[in-house]
Amino acid sequence: MGFKSFFHYLTTKRIDISFSDLRNEQVHVRLIIAIPLIIMVLVIGYGIIYLGVFHTLLTTSSESTGQVEHLFQALTSLKRQLIGSVLVSFVVGIFLAYAIVLPLQKITIGARTVSSGDLTKTLNINQDDEIGALGRAFNEMLLSLNRYFLNSITGAALTLNKAHQVIGFNETAELALGRSGAGVVGRHVSTLFPRGLNEKFYALLDEAMGEGRTHSQTELTLAMNKYRSIPVSLTTSLLKKEDDSILGLIVNFQDIDKIKNENRQAQIMSKLTSLGTLAAGLAHEIKNPLASIKGLAELIREEVDPADHKRKYADTIIKEMDKLNKAVETILDFAQQKPLEKHVKLINVNELLDETIELLLHGIKGDGIRIIKEYAGRPVQLLGDTYRLQQAFLNMALNAVESMPEGGTFTVSTGMTHEGGRPMARITLTDTGKGIAPEIIDRIFDPFFTTDPAGTGLGLSIAHQAIISHEGHIEVASRPEEGSAFSVYLPAKEDA
Repeated sequence: MGFKSFFHYLTTKRIDISFSDLRNEQVHVRLIIAIPLIIMVLVIGYGIIYLGVFHTLLTTSSESTGQVEHLFQALTSLKRQLIGSVLVSFVVGIFLAYAIVLPLQKITIGARTVSSGDLTKTLNINQDDEIGALGRAFNEMLLSLNRYFLNSITGAALTLNKAHQVIGFNETAELALGRSGAGVVGRHVSTLFPRGLNEKFYALLDEAMGEGRTHSQTELTLAMNKYRSIPVSLTTSLLKKEDDSILGLIVNFQDIDKIKNENRQAQIMSKLTSLGTLAAGLAHEIKNPLASIKGLAELIREEVDPADHKRKYADTIIKEMDKLNKAVETILDFAQQKPLEKHVKLINVNELLDETIELLLHGIKGDGIRIIKEYAGRPVQLLGDTYRLQQAFLNMALNAVESMPEGGTFTVSTGMTHEGGRPMARITLTDTGKGIAPEIIDRIFDPFFTTDPAGTGLGLSIAHQAIISHEGHIEVASRPEEGSAFSVYLPAKEDA
């Protein structure tokens, strides 16, 4: 803003101070006049006092005529200096008023803009004094309002002004895009999504800003760069003034893969609940006859001569009964999950995995399996049920080993991450086995689903149920003939 527009502002806007006369009537004096006047009054006041003292000394002086003339000349010069000082004080007062009123004008306009519903504009006050601090506090307040508003929106959200600059960025967007709001706000949205890689996205923005047309749950892919992109469901909403003029745009999006994964997990849990109830009933009905059959087979075995080939039949019956009984016990474990609260304790994840690997080594057959541990440098701790978690990790480990019949590498790694500001333990089990076919990867946690003729199809279901009961989740990545990686995420202890 130049001096011309500044003085125009002073003649049209009411930024003033008030004095009261003896009858309490308000007399308004504009700040541009008040500040120079106050300075001039102070300068003139001090000058008059100084001149009065000087004049008194002059009139009472008993000096010679020559000396008196010299004093009169000095008095005349002092008067000229006083007039010059008054003029200088007026100019200084003008500049001082300009330095005070201009930032106040910006703050006033900013406050009126916010009160009209426009949260898209911040103040540009580059001063290190109290007024500058006031401007920065105003900007921080505005950003806080933006964050509060955006954080109340479900999913990732950002607000843009008409120039496509980011003016708001919520926590979910930070997590989804891996970018800090502080490093994004104030910059063009193309720093997040390059225009050349996101033509459909920018077409939607142009339609909204130019034509006022919004979109709801439009599916598209947002590319951050050539190597990273996410499929999203995107919704746009307009920010408007009271007169319906467009101020900017709210862009709200949700990760489609994450939504599908959450829906899939909800469906799996629904199946687990129904099948668990059915399995418990069937297991109890089967277990009693199994005990009777096994008991009779053992009696027959004892009565048959060891050399008789019929003894081998009895041995086979007992062996198969043991297998069937083990399968029934597995079903019961799957169906009868006890309340988690009764078995929760502090668990050192690294130690739990060490114990699980010891159990795995006792259970695997043959050589050729190389086990690698890549644990976090500091202990990873969480609250949970030791038995359920160990069973879950053991089932996933056995599944990995069985996928490497000719040998391979099984890697166990741990670490810490955050989801929604919440600390999470990350445990990844990786194998170099035959992998999982893309067409069945969505079904591997379904109860009784298996590609192993000798399996029950409950191992991964039990593991999944155990992790879900701990408010965690499992992510699976696999490539046929290259291997698979099961990443388990569990809420970690705050100070872990």
